[in-house]
Formats: sequence, C-alpha cells, structure tokens
Amino acid sequence: MTSRPAPSAAPPRGVGRAPAPRRHRRLPRGLEAQPLFATQVRAPAARARRRQERAALDPGGLAAAREVLGLGAMPDLRPALAARAGRARLVVGADDARFLAIARTLAHASPELRCDVVDGSGHDPTLEAPRALADVIARTLGQRSG
Repeated sequence: MTSRPAPSAAPPRGVGRAPAPRRHRRLPRGLEAQPLFATQVRAPAARARRRQERAALDPGGLAAAREVLGLGAMPDLRPALAARAGRARLVVGADDARFLAIARTLAHASPELRCDVVDGSGHDPTLEAPRALADVIARTLGQRSG
C-alpha cells in the first residue's frame, strides 16, 4: 500500500453520460467475465462468496442499479469532490488501471485530495485486499483524530 502524488492522466471517460439501454438481465457470471474483475482470481474463496451474494440478488434490479450507478450514468461530481477535497480520500487498487488513472487525475486536480493505492488489489479492495484496505481506513481515521 502506498500513498502517491497524482501525475497527470487522461480525464475520466463517460462521466455524466446517459445510461445505456437495459440489456443486462442475467448478470452475476457475466459481470465476473469483465476484464475489470480479472484480478479477483487471486481471492477464489472471497470471489465464491461474492458470487453467492450476487446470485441471491434480483438480476433485473442489479442490472438497473448498474445502469443508474455505473460510471457512464453518474452525474459529474468532480466539482463537488474538489470542494470537499480536504475531507475526502480516494482509495483504489494498484492493479485497476482505469480507476487508478481516474483517481490520480482527480487528485492532481485537487492537491488536498489524497489518493491511497492498495497494492495487491484490482477493482475491489474489499474482496481482494481487505486487510490492506482496513489499514488504509484505520490510518485515515487516525490522521483525522490526531
């Protein structure tokens, strides 16, 4: 786990775009096949638990949530984040190239905004590196209280 200053990176793509048409009705296995989640093979037991959790969800509801909450459908909240940069912290997996670039771009634009990179994790540090993520959270809370 390292805390790095943010070099310039390409701006986030898709922020503020209209949602894609509804097309994902069967999702759990298809979601895992996306390159974004390829690093999760390093945590097979956690991945299996996550698969069971997803399988219990309503596929239509999950697909609808992805359409509304996905990066391409989200409103552009960068100005709001920049306005609160001193109270916010970005945490991203070191092996998640796309979101690492987005986090570094955001941190570069707002120097008060810290970006913690979790080594040994891709897109989902809660699944791939929970102890390292807990360390980041504990350290952040310690910095804020001390």
